[in-house]
Amino acid sequence: MQRRKVKRTRVKAKRPVVTMTSFREEISSRQHALAQAADYLTKLFGSGWFLLMNISGLSFWLIWNLGLISGLPTIDPFPFNFLITLVSLEAIFLSIIVLMSQKRAARIAEIREEVDLQVDIKVEQDVQRILSMLEAVQKQLNIRHHQVTPSVRVFDLEQIEAQVVKDLDNN
Repeated sequence: MQRRKVKRTRVKAKRPVVTMTSFREEISSRQHALAQAADYLTKLFGSGWFLLMNISGLSFWLIWNLGLISGLPTIDPFPFNFLITLVSLEAIFLSIIVLMSQKRAARIAEIREEVDLQVDIKVEQDVQRILSMLEAVQKQLNIRHHQVTPSVRVFDLEQIEAQVVKDLDNN
């Protein structure tokens, strides 16, 4: 996997602020033509326009093939076998296209979750470091713990992961 493009800017506090390109934009720029087509078609098929076109086409087909339009010969008389075949094929292709898009969306969500976890771990480590420094300052200034309590604790990722897995197994 390629490294992410990172933009660093300065703020008043002279600390760099890191902004990352959108996961969706980055993955979209690297996906193949079939995935791009699936995303486009999913967006199109999920629209009200597509629903109206399906309803209109189905209504016209039924009116036509029930013989309600004089002058047009019926090509698919009741029980509408050709219509059933077309609708079934449409459902198959729609399902495949939507599944392709959902798979990509799930991949983006997994990447975001992993990044969130890594950021949370880093922040927790920083907080632990700050609390340890605060405790050292308290000792240096002879401040008793009941006056300022930093509540320093050890961050145990394995214990947290084990608890999450246990909770998932119980559900």
